[in-house]
Amino acid sequence: MKIVMLGHSGVGKTTYMASLYGVLQQSVQGFRLKTRANEDHKRLVELAENIRQGNYPLGTDQRKDYDFDLRYQGDNVLTFSWSDYRGRALMETQDSEQAKLLIQDLKQADGIMIFCDSFLLNQGKVRNSQIGRMISLINHSLKELEHPLSISILLTKFDLLENITNQLIKPFEGLITTITCSNNILGAFIPVGCGVKQGERKKGWGEINKVIGYDT
Repeated sequence: MKIVMLGHSGVGKTTYMASLYGVLQQSVQGFRLKTRANEDHKRLVELAENIRQGNYPLGTDQRKDYDFDLRYQGDNVLTFSWSDYRGRALMETQDSEQAKLLIQDLKQADGIMIFCDSFLLNQGKVRNSQIGRMISLINHSLKELEHPLSISILLTKFDLLENITNQLIKPFEGLITTITCSNNILGAFIPVGCGVKQGERKKGWGEINKVIGYDT
């Protein structure tokens, strides 16, 4: 299984990954997560601990690949790769090596995770070119799609929002249409925030559904 993660530097991708990895070092309903490379394990565990103490990682433009084993009750049940593409790769011309590799990975992906800063999105302060470029790359890769694909739009820093406006999902309207019209694609908005309580998370889902047009 292959997962591709897209997002510009500073949107919270590393914070999300490290926090998720840190939580899954303890059994969660029997499931745990382990990197195949010891250096990745040490780095993610250290980052997770720093985040718990309120020290967040700096953004980076470097591309990074991870290999994970998902375990259930001590047995490996799924091995998957997780490719993290960041700002520089997203903005390169389509004939560059990084862009070609990204397109190839998107075509082969079983899951695509799009990370966006919901606080800036909600205020209309995210440049359309940033999100437009990501969606353009994804749409290009979907032209010959013949396998099931999951697309997640992760709205990071959701805990900073007070009121939700249409600006939050407006840049994704074309992609939403593509997902709705496809039999092979499942899509979802996922609000993400550090230290968000369960009740606040449910409220976030309800607010997003109202903006999209679904009843809660």
